[in-house]
Amino acid sequence: MTDLTDEFFETALAGIQERLDDLITQPKSDGDPPDKFAKSISALMKAKADVLAQQEKEQAKAFAKKHTRYEDMPPPTPEDEARFHAEFESIMREIQSARNSNAGKSD
Repeated sequence: MTDLTDEFFETALAGIQERLDDLITQPKSDGDPPDKFAKSISALMKAKADVLAQQEKEQAKAFAKKHTRYEDMPPPTPEDEARFHAEFESIMREIQSARNSNAGKSD
């Protein structure tokens, strides 16, 4: 199966959005009859949702391929690293506190 590019999805979404804009902005006499107008908009909205879902699926697949090994992972952001160290220190303090409170008790 061929991997779809971001350009493909952008083109597809642009086409769908252009058609939606045309349906909404064109005079009603030039467009679909009222009963087909709602169906057309519904079909285009569904197509847009489907394309977005497929795009997310392709991006997740590409990310999984790229980051399957530890060596392939991007470095953590400074915020992620700070969050890790803060959590680590908190856990270590809790462990030390539990050890100190159990040290005074006899079995």
